[in-house]
Amino acid sequence: MTDRSPAPPSVLMVVDQLPFPPRNGVTLPTFHYADGLRKSCRLNLVLMADEAQPFDQRSLAENEAIFGPIPVIRVRRKRKMVRAIDEVLARDMFNQGWELASAPPSLMNCKADVLLASPFSAAAKWEATGLSRPEHFVCRIAAVSDCTAAEYHARHSQDFGSFRQWLKGRLDRVRSSRIASVEGRTLAKYQHVSMQTATDRNLMRLLVGERIAERVTLVPNGVRRDYFEVCPNPESNTCAFIAELSSEYASIADWLVGEVWPAVVDELPDAKLLIVGKGASAALGAAIRNARNVEHITFVDDLRSVYANAAAAICPVFKGYGLINKALESMASGVPVIGGEAAFNGIEGFKVGIHGLVCRPRNTPEFVSAICHVLTHREQAAQVGRAGRSLIESQFRWERAVGTIEAMISGRQRVDV
Repeated sequence: MTDRSPAPPSVLMVVDQLPFPPRNGVTLPTFHYADGLRKSCRLNLVLMADEAQPFDQRSLAENEAIFGPIPVIRVRRKRKMVRAIDEVLARDMFNQGWELASAPPSLMNCKADVLLASPFSAAAKWEATGLSRPEHFVCRIAAVSDCTAAEYHARHSQDFGSFRQWLKGRLDRVRSSRIASVEGRTLAKYQHVSMQTATDRNLMRLLVGERIAERVTLVPNGVRRDYFEVCPNPESNTCAFIAELSSEYASIADWLVGEVWPAVVDELPDAKLLIVGKGASAALGAAIRNARNVEHITFVDDLRSVYANAAAAICPVFKGYGLINKALESMASGVPVIGGEAAFNGIEGFKVGIHGLVCRPRNTPEFVSAICHVLTHREQAAQVGRAGRSLIESQFRWERAVGTIEAMISGRQRVDV
């Protein structure tokens, strides 16, 4: 008699950004989930693509070389007026509001053992297509990382540096209740919801409701092993700020080059600031070019080279939710991190002054003092870097994150719905 092992479960993984290369808060988890699950499951990736923003065919080919054929579903946004009305009536989010444009016939009424959608925007796009029903999948997982409603709810308390953004923050606070209704209705179709920190789960409970919060499993991101092998340059006078230079990070970058860095250079003329990130407006680009001792690079293929030559990483993140990947990577690389308290969200055991330096939001004197302290107290800064690396290494591993997802798939991580 032949002993046949059961076939690995089939997983339909729905994404809205190609996972490779993994460089941001969306592609880091999707790449590592897909890379891990393809070894234990029959993985099929599906890309939800906005037809107004064509994807790069070369990037698609690179991803297919890793993960196999990736069918593409094209969606389009509804008209602005329709989306606005839908949000007021809590039928959909204005920033989502998708409808199906085209899909391969093979995906009509598709079925699999597991549906895994990541991030929330991919789940929203998938739902809008109507290509399948929840009962077509034995296990349904939404890997959303954080709470969308919390993002809107928190903006009213964030100082973005302009009246227009302040006003938008107030409006977003009002919108957050509608966002929460839509978010809850979307996630109710999933048995499992993965989030990154206990703070995010508590915000989901507060804003979206207990019913969804009960489905949440914490799955923190990991850090690539090779970041722990970076050897920081002990003689470097360069501080690094790495961010997408749009939205709230645009005003943060403007504040750094306009207020913080001039004061640092006044005290330490050899200090240098390296800004890495794309998306800067013409005005922000000009401000960066005109600032003293500031260099701007739009893209770096391997951030380890940046961390290796950084005396400190500046992470002025002031939102109260989410896990900050650049803070994790910096700490893993042995680079001391200077940031707002929120830069260290979700890091258990973090101690101020031991594992990183914490400043109050947009407090220019505190950031200037912390930066100058790191640049003038090298051994103490190195101790902070080593302690931060040790803390991150003990907690954030991609193998552990993938293992938790596999436990959901196998039924070892159960949620009754």
